[in-house]
Amino acid sequence: MHRDTKDGRDVLVCIVGKTVLLYDARCLDDLRAVLKAHGDWMELG
Repeated sequence: MHRDTKDGRDVLVCIVGKTVLLYDARCLDDLRAVLKAHGDWMELG
């Protein structure tokens, strides 16, 4: 995976074979904020 820009937006790019998946890179910033707010640990599910 790597970070890139697509259509003016910051994205994470995951390439598996010929498949290219794009994810909104803000998810990493959101994850960091949530973990920081919960003391770096939270139960999922």
